[in-house]
Amino acid sequence: MSGPEGIHVLHAAADPPAAEETAERLERAGAQFTVTTVTRADEGLDSLAEGAFDCVVTECTLPDTTGVDFLHTVRDTHPELPVILIGDDIEDVATEARAAGVTDFHHDPERSTVLAHRIETTVERVQRERALETARDRYAMLFENNPLVIWEHDFSESKAYVDELAQETSDFRAYLDENPNEVAEIFERVRTIGVNQNAVEYYEADSKEHLLNNVDHVLDEEAWELTKDLWASVAAGETRFRGETVARTFDGDRRHQMLDLFVPESYSESYERVYMTGTDIDRLVQRERELKRERDRLDEFVKVAAHDLRNLLNVANGRIELAKSECESEHLSDAADRIVRSVDLLDDLLSLARSGEQIGEMESVELDSLVQDCLIHAETADATISYELDCTIQADRSRLKQLLENLIQNAVEHGGPNATIRVGELPNGFYIEDDGPGIPVEDRDKVFDVGFSTNQDGTGLGLNIVKQIADAHQWEVSLTDGQDGDSLFEIKGVEFIDS
Repeated sequence: MSGPEGIHVLHAAADPPAAEETAERLERAGAQFTVTTVTRADEGLDSLAEGAFDCVVTECTLPDTTGVDFLHTVRDTHPELPVILIGDDIEDVATEARAAGVTDFHHDPERSTVLAHRIETTVERVQRERALETARDRYAMLFENNPLVIWEHDFSESKAYVDELAQETSDFRAYLDENPNEVAEIFERVRTIGVNQNAVEYYEADSKEHLLNNVDHVLDEEAWELTKDLWASVAAGETRFRGETVARTFDGDRRHQMLDLFVPESYSESYERVYMTGTDIDRLVQRERELKRERDRLDEFVKVAAHDLRNLLNVANGRIELAKSECESEHLSDAADRIVRSVDLLDDLLSLARSGEQIGEMESVELDSLVQDCLIHAETADATISYELDCTIQADRSRLKQLLENLIQNAVEHGGPNATIRVGELPNGFYIEDDGPGIPVEDRDKVFDVGFSTNQDGTGLGLNIVKQIADAHQWEVSLTDGQDGDSLFEIKGVEFIDS
């Protein structure tokens, strides 16, 4: 085998002295050669059976047979082994040798340097072909036996057409919305090269040919809609794309799929090879629907229970107020305070339950006007609140309002009724700062935990709600020192919208 150990050559020759001379010449011509010489065909076959060789060199005539007959026997056991036929009378047997599977010819055995070069290049070529064939076999095995649906496409004509269309518009996705017929035109230029067997079974097609000849049949309306995003990504030169869609089988079933498109780097300009995989997510979608139904039922239960509890607490509070008019007792005032705190705790628990859900519709929110709206409803006592915000951000408005209200309320409770509170912008977010005593360093990691509060009358839920709302928006919220050791809450990772 060639490589670090060199090239092993089996040389079959009629004249032993001449054969030895040829072997010496080859080994002198290239130090990588190791030559084993035989003078009979049966000796050659024995050597092939016992050792590993990279190439066979045989003369046209051997003592017990011809070079072509020896070639036939070699091919019976070593069909891919390179065999070079040498001799002065090659023309007489060339046609027969080619039919027998000879790899190459060499006319002049005495020109050892040329022969050495021919052996070396032949061995390298055959090994490259073997490696390529192995890679192809491996690819075919992975392609056919993959549990995913796999398509292999040629997008080159579609890519050229998409690029031409995209030059005429600044928003290609919007152009496709306005011209849906162009999506079909683009698809007409797609050449589907192949599809794996799993795709045939997944779409319940009769055969690969049946599927390849009716690709448009498996595209549901949602799939056509997703392709607009796909072609917009192709127009942008992107080589990866992912999207969730619905496919249609030939039996009429609808199946949810996650589609992934990949363009190998070597085809990133031409898009001549594009691979698309489909992953069935029907179970995942069904599970999500079940979870949503469970959440809806739980949410309805919590609302009813909270309503009934609040009514009971309000009735109890009313009874306490009546009792106060009939007698004086410090226990009644304390009980009334407990009722108020219970109502606050109930409100916070409801907010906490909602904050863990996914955020709603994202919209453009002017931070300045939203803070002003928060101050109208917040209990700020005599606190001084200053804010100067000139930015619009992308957020769920109701959740953001709750986050701001909780932070402002926390600043009032922490800084005292006469606190000074500042709300301002950061390069990638905003902050809320108060002039209270600050939070000890050892407690800063705990302030967002459920139940943690430095205020004995607090519920310990307000800042945890802030954390959950920030997480739902994929923002980062942290507590650090302000200008004079104050408490400074920073919300970062916010998406600003240019005005």
